[in-house]
Amino acid sequence: SRAPSPPAPAAPLATAAPRYDPYRRPPGAAARAPPAPKAPQAVPSYMLPPAPVHVRAAPTAGELQIPRRFHVSPEEYTNLHITGLESNVTDLHLYQAFAGFGAISSVKAMVDLHGNCKGWGFVQFMYAGDAEAAIESTNGMVVGTKQWVVSHHKKKGA
Repeated sequence: SRAPSPPAPAAPLATAAPRYDPYRRPPGAAARAPPAPKAPQAVPSYMLPPAPVHVRAAPTAGELQIPRRFHVSPEEYTNLHITGLESNVTDLHLYQAFAGFGAISSVKAMVDLHGNCKGWGFVQFMYAGDAEAAIESTNGMVVGTKQWVVSHHKKKGA
């Protein structure tokens, strides 16, 4: 008995013609795996997200701090009454308008419930001479569309 003959060798596989590679890579280069990712490196600080920023609400006109220069009582006849103020005038505006005449003890623009100026306010100087100079310079001055009337404040009943 004869031993079975080994199976006939299979026909050689037809190899596909190499595909056209527009980048002219060597054969088999296109089939290679992508390179391994690089190890992480330090990130420059300009690429990091910014630190959290805490934002406060803007101060209202009542919260603005007018600088206090002295901790002594002002002289007599230093409180001025100003009328004819525009509706957008604040304590800070009055301070800026009168600070050039001398040391100011306090400033107050009278406002309504909506924060609009009622049209009048007060500036108290430390010295009577500064108050007199302010009256002489600013009384009758036109600011915006209104004329300011600046005079000594007279207490009620006096």
